[in-house]
Amino acid sequence: GLIAAITQDRTAFLDGFSRGFCNWSPEGGAEVEALRERVVAIAAQASVLGTAECVRAFGTTDLRADVAKIAVTVLVVHGTADLLVPFEGSSKRLAAMLPRSRTVLINGAGHGLAMTHSDEVTTAIETFIKE
Repeated sequence: GLIAAITQDRTAFLDGFSRGFCNWSPEGGAEVEALRERVVAIAAQASVLGTAECVRAFGTTDLRADVAKIAVTVLVVHGTADLLVPFEGSSKRLAAMLPRSRTVLINGAGHGLAMTHSDEVTTAIETFIKE
């Protein structure tokens, strides 16, 4: 699984993870490759243990009781092309648990949408704040 991949060859894991995070493809060009390299550089600052524990926490921590306590309006932003965490199994479920949520889907955005589609994310946040 993911933990084994991290502990056996974290460099290869981060390379693969960054490709999914940025929706990298060979046709993506220099801009996408530069972003992917930036993601790897940021992630590489964590230790092997820290990286593995982060993956373990995301995969095993049940936050439903905490989410149920949220009493404010929440903006849920998700990319329609997220290869790592698809909308149906994550943000859609989160929004359903939050009766006062507003969901914005960013067309063509992947998991790293704050980096790849920053203008659209900023607009979504600004619109949400004004509502």
